Amino acid sequence: MFKLFKRNKDHLNELRGNLSEKVHKKLLQVERRCVEFLKRKTDHWSAKQWKIALVVFCLVFGAAGVNAFVEAFKERPASKISPAFVQKKIEAPPISTQKRQGAIAAEDINEKDFQQLLLIDQFLDSLNKTDSGRKIYDSIISRNPGLKDSVRLLEQQYREKKK
Repeated sequence: MFKLFKRNKDHLNELRGNLSEKVHKKLLQVERRCVEFLKRKTDHWSAKQWKIALVVFCLVFGAAGVNAFVEAFKERPASKISPAFVQKKIEAPPISTQKRQGAIAAEDINEKDFQQLLLIDQFLDSLNKTDSGRKIYDSIISRNPGLKDSVRLLEQQYREKKK
């Protein structure tokens, strides 16, 4: 295309390189400080104290490793989490449109009605996307079974009529 928003990859790589170098240098400084601190604390230890420290270290971390291994294969009791069911019934708002006698034909639908059908379809779809909306959607569908199918059928008939 026109490449209006062309990226300067060399500049980005340079910035990333500088940042990673700074982070690396800072980590080396922290590591050096830790090494110096530990060296000061253990300079006066004898060979016997070093061996005891090594044995204690191996025992502690060996026991932690064995414990982790055993816990991984231990049989767990059934989960104490149980599903919560909604006890309160949610009432759908009453439909304010006038009911006609008999079926609605595609010839009865004008452009304004078609736009309203599209809005109803979008509204029902948006309700079905969230948990709180799904409860309202379910109550509307339980009070008006076949509503979704009727809306889609009327949309299809209107589009066929327009062709």
